[in-house]
Amino acid sequence: MGKAKYILLLLLCLFSYVIYTQILFAENNLIVLKGSLNKTHQFTKKEKNGEQETEYAYLTFMLNGSNKFFILKLNVDSVKEGFNIFSGVNKSLKYAGQIKVKIKKSDILQVRPTVYEVYADDQNIFQRNKRPFSNTYLFVILGLSLLIIAVLSIARLHRNQKMA
Repeated sequence: MGKAKYILLLLLCLFSYVIYTQILFAENNLIVLKGSLNKTHQFTKKEKNGEQETEYAYLTFMLNGSNKFFILKLNVDSVKEGFNIFSGVNKSLKYAGQIKVKIKKSDILQVRPTVYEVYADDQNIFQRNKRPFSNTYLFVILGLSLLIIAVLSIARLHRNQKMA
């Protein structure tokens, strides 16, 4: 029974190492898909978030030789009326020889992966503000939960040793 606890503790440490490296080194979670532009489409859409209605600008595109449908979305409520927020990105995509799109490794099988960066001829034309696993709250919650598990495990070990 004693070996099982040590194996469980070792697995817990390995799990926490993997989670923390994914959080701390989120850039390693991104892969690059390359290709030329197949088609693109731009539109705006109003969406309800609770009782508030927000207008979003969308730019969707596909690459030749890929079954992925890439969607870029930005809040345009704070932008002046009539301003085409994706016009520069759309123009860069249309005239680019090669387009590179960065997505998460875990999204590779999805048809509509979350886009983190877009490059047109090695020039960055779009970058998402939030990086994958860049949530500080997630880091704090994982740290606290591992601390609680460690404290409970140590308390249980001390209790078992006193009984023996």
